[in-house]
Amino acid sequence: MQHCAPEQLALAALAEQLPAGDAAHLASCPQCQAEVASLRRPVDVLAVPPLSGGGTEVAPPPRVWDAIAAATGVSAAPRA
Repeated sequence: MQHCAPEQLALAALAEQLPAGDAAHLASCPQCQAEVASLRRPVDVLAVPPLSGGGTEVAPPPRVWDAIAAATGVSAAPRA
């Protein structure tokens, strides 16, 4: 039996749509389902529903970009 590639299992854990063959295999394979479930736990723990979409974006303060530029040696600033 050809199991889903780890990359496909990771995408399934993130609730991304899989190619038809992988989706069909996942629906019938307890081993791959268990792997997706184990990968889904950290995704669920780290999910922050209020920040997951919608709403207006809030720009970080300029000191954040200054710190990034200092740490990376990049002098460009983000677009407004």
